[in-house]
Amino acid sequence: MFTSQDAVVFALHYTAVPELEIKMIEATAAAGVKWILPVEFGGDNGNPRLEKAVPVFAAKRAPREKIEELAEKYEGLSWVGVVTNPWFDFVSIGF
Repeated sequence: MFTSQDAVVFALHYTAVPELEIKMIEATAAAGVKWILPVEFGGDNGNPRLEKAVPVFAAKRAPREKIEELAEKYEGLSWVGVVTNPWFDFVSIGF
């Protein structure tokens, strides 16, 4: 499924984080993908104060940590976080 891919972007619903996302990260790493873009909707997920203030962000730490753990086993594996804006996923914009 992930073989011959250089990068994989996860676009999962926040309720799929971290359980499903971690399983997919493991499969992605095993397939030889070098760049994983985990679910990083919202604010700066590396900020512990923001994580404490918005508990749904706390679940996103485990997938990032899993990628970093797997990077020790799979050479060249890394991740990129794309932070959009807080609450963007929860806002309906009519254009």
